[in-house]
Amino acid sequence: MNSSVDDLRRFLDLFGAFFAATAGPPPVTYTAEQMAEKLAAFRRGEIKPAVGRPDNRSAHLKQLKKTLREIDRPAVKAGWWSLVLEQVDDGIL
Repeated sequence: MNSSVDDLRRFLDLFGAFFAATAGPPPVTYTAEQMAEKLAAFRRGEIKPAVGRPDNRSAHLKQLKKTLREIDRPAVKAGWWSLVLEQVDDGIL
């Protein structure tokens, strides 16, 4: 394989690892009755809101950006990755 394919594979592996390591619990669908019960428990102080992302997200994000700059610096400088990186920073991705 050539180096650009190796670099792309390296980045995609890192990108997948980033999301695997920083993912929160999966989404859940509740009935209206279940949500009413959860809201009542929250109001009673039995459920505490989650605070932030997992602790390792910051380190993984830093490594992800570093690797992306190493393998695709011209595209990073030109802004090609700006939307993806912004969404990762905002926790959307």
